[in-house]
Amino acid sequence: RINSFNDRNNEFYRTGKAVTEFTGFVLFKAILFGLVPKVMKVLRIKLFDDKILNYFNHLVIDAMKYRKEHKIVRPDMIHLLMEAKQHYEEETSDLKGEHAEFTDEDLLAQCTLFFVAGFETVSACLCFTAHELLENPEIQDRLYLEILDTQNSLDGNPLNYDSLMKMRYMDMVISESLRKWPPVTLTDRVCSADYSLKDDKGSFIAKIKKGD
Repeated sequence: RINSFNDRNNEFYRTGKAVTEFTGFVLFKAILFGLVPKVMKVLRIKLFDDKILNYFNHLVIDAMKYRKEHKIVRPDMIHLLMEAKQHYEEETSDLKGEHAEFTDEDLLAQCTLFFVAGFETVSACLCFTAHELLENPEIQDRLYLEILDTQNSLDGNPLNYDSLMKMRYMDMVISESLRKWPPVTLTDRVCSADYSLKDDKGSFIAKIKKGD
């Protein structure tokens, strides 16, 4: 078990910190992966050290193996990816007439991506949200009341996804914090359909085209 509150220097935290620190040669390789990904793949250059990759490999693969052997089901990311992997293995490819391929390496890559994307971004969001709540006690009080109402509605049961999704004011607070203090400066996403951006009064602001 890992407890980063009591042991900030545990292996999981240190490895996660190393993954998110893009400095020196790692930063240079990250830039090359963005500019010439095919060349980096042909040269078999890895972004992270083998020690880091092996750690996450054992962490994820061992967890999957243990859950399969003991038939453990948990509502988390690894379980969703395990289900996706099983779904792809059972499906038949329309093009080649073979089973679709979803290897352990693909699953590991997804887990690592989720971890890297959420390591510093989540902590930054929570820090700025706490700061805003400190600066705005009336909002803090209203949010606290919503948390108490949600806790009472659970009747002693642990917090679940459905109850969390019903906390509308919590969503508003987090969304406003992300608007004022975005943890990332850009996103590498492509618009899938034409979209007109309007303000709260319905006035036209800008149009985002498909492919932008």
